[in-house]
Amino acid sequence: EAIDMAIRMVCVPGKDNILICPPTYGMYKVSAAVNDIGLISVPLTKDFQLQPKKVLEAVTTNTKIIWICSPNNPTANDIDDDKIKVILESEF
Repeated sequence: EAIDMAIRMVCVPGKDNILICPPTYGMYKVSAAVNDIGLISVPLTKDFQLQPKKVLEAVTTNTKIIWICSPNNPTANDIDDDKIKVILESEF
C-alpha cells in the first residue's frame, strides 16, 4: 500500500512521527503502529475542516508526514484549499 510505503521511506521507527486529522482514513494510524512511528492527532473542526494553526503548532522536528485527506474519508468533504495552502506555505 502507498501509505505504508511512504511512511517506510521517510520515517525512522521509534523516532519519527506522522500527523493526522481525524476523522480520517484509518490506514494512516494502522501503518504508523505497524512501523513503530509516533502519531500526532489534530481533529478536524465540527464542519470537518482543517485547523492549520493547530496542525502547525503540533508539528515537531520529528514529524515527517502531515496527512491531509481531501476528499476526506469517511466524511466525503473537500478540505478548503486556503487551509491546505497555509500548511504548504509554512516552514514547519
